[in-house]
Amino acid sequence: MAKKKKELKDAAEQTPEKSSQNIPQKVIKKTRPGYGAPSLEYTDEMGRYVCRLIAKHTGSLEALCKANPNIPGHDTLYDWKLDNPKFAEMFWQAKREQVNLYALETLAIADDRSRDFYIDDKGNEKPNAVAVARDALRIKERQWHAARLAPKVWGDRPADDLAAKNSELQATTIALQAQLLELQKKNERDY
Repeated sequence: MAKKKKELKDAAEQTPEKSSQNIPQKVIKKTRPGYGAPSLEYTDEMGRYVCRLIAKHTGSLEALCKANPNIPGHDTLYDWKLDNPKFAEMFWQAKREQVNLYALETLAIADDRSRDFYIDDKGNEKPNAVAVARDALRIKERQWHAARLAPKVWGDRPADDLAAKNSELQATTIALQAQLLELQKKNERDY
């Protein structure tokens, strides 16, 4: 049992090309030739393997399944989530682990200045607005995903509440300033 767990862990840490060779063969159910990836029966072992891959991959679930031909397709994984509460919990835990990868990628994108400038035809260094905008979009997308997967850590702060309170304070301040002006004018007339 411990040997199988170690094999699974080692397989999950390899690249997608190499990892497909190390999937426990007993969980692969043969399908008709030419009809896509093998259909897989759910086992706890396969569920843990898939979740380890999910936790180490920031792309879409569909991209992960395409890169690993011996794991089931994303439709099957969604069915597993619906049919097996244990897998569903492991799946969401793996998705929450992805948040760390999103944070690391965000830092790497922000720190990479290699495409921020380009050399024009005259040899002058010019800002590359397209690359900077694309990097900003990539960062924003990862922040959005992180906020959905770990809202307590990365989620939007109650900015709407703060904005509403700020608006109320501004309105109150303006009203008080108006009253102060009226009192000052009245006070000037009285003297």
